[in-house]
Amino acid sequence: MFARAVCRFAFFGASSFLASCGAADRSLPITRIEFRAVPNLVETCTKPLTSWAVSMRETGDMGTANCGQSVLFVKLYPYATYTFDLVGYSDTALCWESACVVQALPGTTLPDCSAHQSDLCKL
Repeated sequence: MFARAVCRFAFFGASSFLASCGAADRSLPITRIEFRAVPNLVETCTKPLTSWAVSMRETGDMGTANCGQSVLFVKLYPYATYTFDLVGYSDTALCWESACVVQALPGTTLPDCSAHQSDLCKL
């Protein structure tokens, strides 16, 4: 079991959306989970995906981005397991969704939730 992480969100450069989750112990190794729209929701960014979001079930925190941007959760507890919901939109229509459980390893974890992806709009 792990303590609840408190997350803050901010844009990180032009290519990533940052979700900063404060771990209480600063001596823990840097632990991040980075989500990318490809392959989690779509095969390429040329499809009509206009925006997407990732939310962490444990905290309810969420980050949004466009197809070419990553959503990055940082300052997580190493080896803790987190559950995420991913949704993708074509304009205002919900067209893709996925969910997965991810173990946060020290460094940056790049999860692939595509096995659980549903194409709701069949675009």
